[in-house]
Amino acid sequence: MRRKENNLWNVLRIVIVLLLFGIAAGTANAANPQQAGVNASAVGSNITLSVDTATSLTNVPIIVTINMTNATANGALFNINVTGAPTVDVNGSGADNTTTTVTNMTNTSFTLDSSTPTDLFNVTITNPLNTSENATLTGFRFVVSETNVTLTSISGLNASTRPGVNATFLLNLTNTGESTDGFSITMEGNVSSGTLNKTSVPSLDAGASTTLSLNVTNATQGVYLINVTATSVGNSSTKAYVNTTTSVTSSPLDYPTNYYGSVTVNGVLSLATINVTDQDGTEVGNTTSSSDGAYSVSVLRNDNNPLDVGVSYGELIIFKVNGIIVHTRTVSGYNNLLDLALSNGTLKGSVVKKGTSIGISGATVNITNATGSSVTTTTNSLGTYSISLLPETYNISVSNPGYSDNTSTKNVSVTLNNLTTVPAILLSPNTVTVTANRTVGSADEGQNVSFNLTVVNTGDNATFSVVTSKTNGSMVVTNTTIPGTLLLNTTTSTGYVVVEVNNTNFGGWPLTITIDNSSQVKNASITLNAIIRNASANYTNISSTVDNNSNASGGATLVNSNVTDGANLIGATLVNSNVTNGADVQGNSTLITDSIVTGELTSITDNSVIRGTYSDSNVDNSTIGGSTVDSSNLTGSSISGNAFITNSTLTGATVSNSTLESVIVSSTSTITNVASLSDIILSGVTVIGSSAYEYEGQISSGTGWVTYQGINFTKVYEAVRISQLVIEQSQDTFVPENTLTLLNDSSMGTSMGFAMSVNLTHDMKVNISETYLSPDGVALPSGTKLGNFIVIRSNDTTAANVTNHTLRLYFDTDPSTYTGGVAMYYYNTTASTPAWEKLITIASGNMSGRWYVETAPNHFSTFALLGTTTSGGVSSGGGGGGGGGGGGGGGGGSDENSTNIEVSRNMTWRYLKVF
Repeated sequence: MRRKENNLWNVLRIVIVLLLFGIAAGTANAANPQQAGVNASAVGSNITLSVDTATSLTNVPIIVTINMTNATANGALFNINVTGAPTVDVNGSGADNTTTTVTNMTNTSFTLDSSTPTDLFNVTITNPLNTSENATLTGFRFVVSETNVTLTSISGLNASTRPGVNATFLLNLTNTGESTDGFSITMEGNVSSGTLNKTSVPSLDAGASTTLSLNVTNATQGVYLINVTATSVGNSSTKAYVNTTTSVTSSPLDYPTNYYGSVTVNGVLSLATINVTDQDGTEVGNTTSSSDGAYSVSVLRNDNNPLDVGVSYGELIIFKVNGIIVHTRTVSGYNNLLDLALSNGTLKGSVVKKGTSIGISGATVNITNATGSSVTTTTNSLGTYSISLLPETYNISVSNPGYSDNTSTKNVSVTLNNLTTVPAILLSPNTVTVTANRTVGSADEGQNVSFNLTVVNTGDNATFSVVTSKTNGSMVVTNTTIPGTLLLNTTTSTGYVVVEVNNTNFGGWPLTITIDNSSQVKNASITLNAIIRNASANYTNISSTVDNNSNASGGATLVNSNVTDGANLIGATLVNSNVTNGADVQGNSTLITDSIVTGELTSITDNSVIRGTYSDSNVDNSTIGGSTVDSSNLTGSSISGNAFITNSTLTGATVSNSTLESVIVSSTSTITNVASLSDIILSGVTVIGSSAYEYEGQISSGTGWVTYQGINFTKVYEAVRISQLVIEQSQDTFVPENTLTLLNDSSMGTSMGFAMSVNLTHDMKVNISETYLSPDGVALPSGTKLGNFIVIRSNDTTAANVTNHTLRLYFDTDPSTYTGGVAMYYYNTTASTPAWEKLITIASGNMSGRWYVETAPNHFSTFALLGTTTSGGVSSGGGGGGGGGGGGGGGGGSDENSTNIEVSRNMTWRYLKVF
C-alpha cells in the first residue's frame, strides 16, 4: 500500500512541477533550477542578477551572481530578500533576509539552499540608500528527488540446458525514479553456476532502460536457483530483483553443420547479416560477415531430444543475406563451403501526367518492400526514374505537388542482375484555379467595387477557405462563396466567390485573394485592383506634386505621385508614379502604379493597370500612342499608334500599327497590321494581316528571328504567314535508353509522312515538327524542294547519344523525273562552315502509291527532300547537325521558284507505312 501511495505522490508531484515550471518559464526574468536552465538573468537599475543552477531535481545550492554596473552606494550594504518560501537558506545564515557588502563594479556571488521541498520563491537585491537600484529573479523551486527501479525478465524465469551449455536469461533494468541514478547488480543462490554480463550500471537516466544477461550452466545435472538484485547507488534501500530456475539435464551433444565462404554483392559485402532458417521460418543459425566479406555459421542439429533445437540431416535450410533469400541447401556433412553471392536488380519506370505523354519531373517515388523497409527517389527532367535494389517484391507510391497520390502499383518483383520496367505511373492533376471577371474595378466614394471569381477544383474533393490579403488598413473586404462552404466535391467542379471592396480613401487599392485548402496544400491566388474614385471635379492630392504647366482634374487621385512638365491627368488614379512631358492619362477606371508615363504623344485611357516595382519602373516612355515600352509586363493593354515595344511581355494585349522587338506575346493577345516583328516569341496569339495573306497574319522578311511553338527560326528570309512557320507539331514522346523504338505519325499524333526508328544511350523526349521555312534560313543546294522541312528535336543536345537512327520520308513525286534523283538533306551545324549536306540513301521505292527515301543519320537535325538535276556531294550523315536539340537548318527561299512553292503547298502527308 505504501508503494502505491508513493507512486501516486510521484505522479502528482511531477504534474505540479511541470505546471510550476510552465509558470516560471512564462514569467519575465524567470529561472527554474530544476530544469536544464542556466544563465537566467534579471536586470534592475545599475544592478544585474544572474543564476547558474544544477540540472537535476535535487536540493542543491543555487548560485546567484550580482553585477554592479554603476550603483550610487559604492561599497554599501545591499539587502537580499527571499519571498514565498521561508525555509530557504541565504549564504548559510539560516535566515530569509540578510545583507552583504558589494563593491561597485565588482561581481559577487551568494548561495540559496534548502533541505526540504519548497514552493516558488523570488530573490530581490536592493540598495537601501537608493531603493530604485534593485533587481529581481523569479520562479525558483527546490524539489527533493526520489529513486526507484524495476527489474524484469524478458526471456522468462525458467530454462533447461545440458551440462556445460549455457541457459541465457535476458533481464530488463529500468530506472523508474525521478533523476539519473546508478545501480549495482548482484547474484544470490547458486552463484558459482551463473555469470552476469554487467555487475554495475554507473548511470541510467530517469525513465531509461538497459538489458542485462545472465548465463547459467553446470557440469552436473540438477536444478540451480539464482536471484539477481539491482540496488540503487543513490538510495541503497531501493532495490528490485528476479529469481531464476535452471534445470541441467544430461543428453547426447549435437554436432552442428558448419557453412563458410564469402558474401558478395557487386563486390564483398561487409557487416552483412546472415540468417539460416528451416522451411517453417525458424532460425537455426546466424552470423555477420567480416570486413572482407568472409562469414562462418553453425547450423544447429536436432537429434530428436526434446531439449534440442535445429534441423535434421537431409532437411532443407534457407540462407538469407540482409533478409534476402540467396541459397537453399539440404543439411549434410559437417563443414561446407558456400559463397553467398547477392546481386542487385534495377527498377525503372516513369511518372506521367494522366491523359498525356508528359513526364512529371521531380515526382517523389517511394518504393517499399514487404517488411516495410523503403527507399525514395525522384524523377528526372523526363519524368523517369531508375534505382538499384535488392531482389525483393515492392510496392510503389508516387506523389507530387499539384497531383493526387498514386499508390496502385504493387507487387513489383526485382530479380538478380535483371532490369524490371514498371509501366508508366499516372498522376491526375489535383489543383485549384481562380479567375476573375475583371482584375480592375472602380466605384465612386462610398460604393463597393465588385469582383466575381470563378474557382475550379480538379482532382480530390476539397473544401476551400477564402483568404484576403489587404494592402491598406482602411480597406473593407467582404466575400460570399457559392456554395456557402466552397465545397467542391467532384473530379472537376466549379464554385464562385463574390468579392466586395470599399475604402474611405480615394485611390487604387490592390488586394490578393487566395483560395486555399491547407490539408492538400492546394491553393491559388489572384490580385484584384479596386479603384475608389473621387466623384467631384476636384482632384485629391496625397503627398504629390502638380506643377503649373500640368493639369489634374475630374476627380483624379494622386498618391505619392507627380504630374509635371505639361502632363494631363483627368479622373485617373496614380500611385507611386510620375506622368510627365506632355503625357495624357484619362479615365475614371485607369490606375497607374509604380510607373513612369512620359511623352507628349502618350495617351492612356480607361481600364489600364500598368504595374511596376519601386526600384525599376515597369513602364518607360509610356505604353500607348507613339511611345516606347521597355522591359515591361503589360496585361490587358491596348497598344497602338506606332508604339515601340522592347524586352517586354504582352499578355492578353491588343497591338496594332506598332513595332515589337524581343517581346513575348501570349495568352489571347491580338496583333493587327504590325509594322515589324523581330526576335518574337509567339504563343497562343492572333496576328491579323492583309487580305493577300488571307488575314492569317504575316511575318515580314528581315534579319530578326522568331520562336513559334518551340521552333527557333534564326532568320525569316521571306514574308510568310504565321501558320506556315510550324504547320504541324507532334507531342513530346518518351524514348527509353538502349531500346530500339519506332516513332511515326500515328505514335506521335500527327499526319506528317515520316517513320523513324531510333536507339539512344539516354532516356529522351523526342518531338517532330513540319515547317514551311527552314529554322536556320540557309538556302538549299540547287534543286527542287519536295515538301516541307522536318525538324527532329529532343531535350538532349548531345549528338553522340543517338547510336542508331533510321529516318524515312514519304512524298508524292516520281523520282525518275529528276536527273539526279531524290535525296534527303540535313543542315550540318558542326562543319567549319555550316551548310546543307546530302545523306546516303539506304533504301527508296514506292509503297502503296507513295514514294519514299530512307537514310540513316546519326543525329537529330532539320531534314528536307530535294529533287536534283546534278549528282551533288554525299555525306555519311556524321557531324551532329545541331545535335539532339534539333538545331539544324532549312530551305533557301531565293532558290525556290513559285512552281516549287506551289508543289510544297499541295503535298499531302497523310499516309505512313510502318517498317
